Amino acid sequence: MDTYQSQHRIETVIGIVAVMSLFLFSFWVLFFYRLPGNNAYWGALQDSGHSLLFTLFSFLFSHCLRRIKRTLSLRNTFIISFVVCLLFGALVELIQSRIGRQASWSDFWLDTAGTLSGLLLFSAVSIRGRIRYALLLLAAIPLFISLFEPLTWKHAEIQRKKLFPSIANFDNFWLNKYVHSRYSGRLSFIKAPEEWEGNHSSVAKLDFRPGSWPGLYLVEVEKNWRGYQNFNFEVYNPSDQTLVLVLRIHDRLHNHKHSDRFNRTFHIAPGVHSYSVSLDDVEHAPKKRDMNMGMIHQVFFYMSRPKESHTLYFDNIALN
Repeated sequence: MDTYQSQHRIETVIGIVAVMSLFLFSFWVLFFYRLPGNNAYWGALQDSGHSLLFTLFSFLFSHCLRRIKRTLSLRNTFIISFVVCLLFGALVELIQSRIGRQASWSDFWLDTAGTLSGLLLFSAVSIRGRIRYALLLLAAIPLFISLFEPLTWKHAEIQRKKLFPSIANFDNFWLNKYVHSRYSGRLSFIKAPEEWEGNHSSVAKLDFRPGSWPGLYLVEVEKNWRGYQNFNFEVYNPSDQTLVLVLRIHDRLHNHKHSDRFNRTFHIAPGVHSYSVSLDDVEHAPKKRDMNMGMIHQVFFYMSRPKESHTLYFDNIALN
């Protein structure tokens, strides 16, 4: 009996140390660890890491809890672990909101999904019979859902590379994931207006509302522009006045100064226009260096502080 109690006491201490180590490890991962990439895919994968971490955390926490208190039923283990993990997730979001980082309901949802996966996995390995296979399947469902976002971004990356040198044609759902409006701009993808003769595809409609720099933002464009000569785009101005549009292109080495990127102003008369920009001009645009044409990062069409709302339609943004 003494041997049994001594062994149980040792297992209890080990279990408590393991639980504390889990908490510390999880804090370190959530607050300090960053994946090596810096784009939409890696960002989504970083967020989904919440789910993977809480899958591991809830599984190991349940295991330690059962080792500490052997008489605890599987049902009660599930409930206690679920509550503890969610409280831990809520605490993480609360701390983030207090240290200058944004608390996120999406992160808390990922914590919940990972917790469910880990507890269902623990339940599956703790019982016998065919029901364990059903539990394994159920454990995979929230985990797959939480990984869906990085998987879609990875597929978008593959499609972007496949369609290059087309940068944005606005017919392709995956390319459109890299197209956004900025500041007071409002973006929509619609069929080309009837006045745009010969164009039967989808286009980007950008409403430039009064503000600082409303515009059309193409993020994470295919980075290697070497071997191409021109940057091309089409734009339709439905109004009866000439509008001033600025094109900005920069690489990943951009220092956020106006002189360290390509800037060009276009006066868009009413009607449809096709423009072509020499990539040699883009390369030599920065004042103190040449732009790295193998590391192009973003393209931005914008208006500077418009006093009233204007609308332009964009299509066929590509290299040749």
